[in-house]
Amino acid sequence: MKFNKFNFLITINSYFYENVSIYKFMKSIFQAILKYNNTNYIFTLPNSDLNSDLIANQIYKFNKKNKNSYIFKNLGFNYYNSVMKYCDVVIGNSSSGIIEAPSLKIPTVNIGLRQKGRLKPDTIINAKPNSSNIFNAIKKSLSRSFKNKIAKSKNLYYKKNTSNKIFDIIKNINLKKIDKKEFQDIKFL
Repeated sequence: MKFNKFNFLITINSYFYENVSIYKFMKSIFQAILKYNNTNYIFTLPNSDLNSDLIANQIYKFNKKNKNSYIFKNLGFNYYNSVMKYCDVVIGNSSSGIIEAPSLKIPTVNIGLRQKGRLKPDTIINAKPNSSNIFNAIKKSLSRSFKNKIAKSKNLYYKKNTSNKIFDIIKNINLKKIDKKEFQDIKFL
C-alpha cells in the first residue's frame, strides 16, 4: 500500500443503542468518505460483538468497489499505532480514536454514541451518524486551523510512568487483610 494525499483509518465496531440501522450507519460513512479524492481508506475489521459480521460484510463490499480501500483483520497494537501515525484522521466509533490517537496528535471523527460518557480530548470531533455530519467533521479534522489547535493538546488518558505507579500500589497491598470471597446459595421456594 502506498500512502495517498489523504489517508483515513476507519474502525467501526458494533453498537446497540443507536436509532440507526447498521446498514444506514455504514452507508453514511461510505457516502462521506467517498467525497474525498486521492484518499486511501484503511479499514480494520470490527471486534467480535453481536452484528460485527454485518459491519465486516459492508466493509468487504465497499472494498471490492474501491481500489484505494484496504482491509486489515487485526493489526495489533504496534502496527495499528504505526499506521495511525501516518493517517490524517481516525474515523469510526472505536475507543482507539479517543485513547491512542490523541497521543499522536491525530484527529478523530467519533461517530454516534458508542463512546458516550468517555472523557474526550480536543482531538475528537463528534459526528452524528449521517453522511453530511460525518463529511463536515472530516473536513474540520483536515483543516489547518484544527491541526494547529490539536498540536498542543494533551492526551487525557496518558500519565507518565503509569505502569510503575500501578506496580507500586499493588506491591504495597497487604493480601493477608483481604477477606476471602464467600458464596451465598439462593434458596428457591
